[in-house]
Amino acid sequence: MKSKLMIISAVMLFAAVHLPAQTFYVYDAMHYQDKPASLVEDKISPVKLIYEAFLIGEDKELDMAKIDARIEEIKASGVNTISTDIEEWYSSRTGEEMKAGFTTLFNRFKDAVPECNVGNYGVPVADLNVLRYTPSMDGKSEEEIISRWKSNSKNRFAVADVSDVLYPSLYAMNPDMDQFVRDLETTVEFIRKKFPGKKIIGYIWPQYYNLKTNPYYQQFISPEDWRIILDACYENLDGVVIWAHGRDEDNTTRVKWTDKRVQAIYAATKKFIADHYDAIEVDLAEKR
Repeated sequence: MKSKLMIISAVMLFAAVHLPAQTFYVYDAMHYQDKPASLVEDKISPVKLIYEAFLIGEDKELDMAKIDARIEEIKASGVNTISTDIEEWYSSRTGEEMKAGFTTLFNRFKDAVPECNVGNYGVPVADLNVLRYTPSMDGKSEEEIISRWKSNSKNRFAVADVSDVLYPSLYAMNPDMDQFVRDLETTVEFIRKKFPGKKIIGYIWPQYYNLKTNPYYQQFISPEDWRIILDACYENLDGVVIWAHGRDEDNTTRVKWTDKRVQAIYAATKKFIADHYDAIEVDLAEKR
């Protein structure tokens, strides 16, 4: 009996050591020129990112014909997770008005594709690291910065109630990675306390934020600092969407996928995935 208990204990210990501690997802929303259509072979999942121009009309109201066209695209794809991106409403609607609008939108998707997961970029909070370095925050105390961040985010809270996935923006403003990680941890701690049980997939960008006053405007993050960002996300989130509009600091032509800066970032990303291989899952829909 004693030997059997020892064997069972050893098996349990082996399982504890070798099973992944969590499930983590890495989604692709990069728009570098000539990027492969699928990165699934590298354990990077597709996400359907739908910008507001493809969801609302000139009156800023939902356009059901546009939405239904997007639904047909989703049905024909292997995508399971959807991220809408209606930012216009953040400044023009109350929280309850946004909640009503997103309820209608999300239900349209869920009725047509019941197994999909859907949320909107920037819900439920604004980007703390970006806010911190905006000119309006110059000279403000930490308490004042956090208070402004919560105030700026307040009208988005109601949308979290009707979201399957929360998509906070976690873009970096500069190379101060210590501050970035602190802001990420503050953001996630706040979200988990206020919206327990919700899946949090953070948007990250391998370039610095495109605020015109930013001295690092759209420069590429170093591979070493990118790894810090990925590791911090892994420790705190359920996954990430890697987004890029595809232009660098000159903001004119799109950067090619083969650009050495892009490939350095991608190499760091693949190394991160390799280091957490068993925990990272590919998110694909079953054939519809």
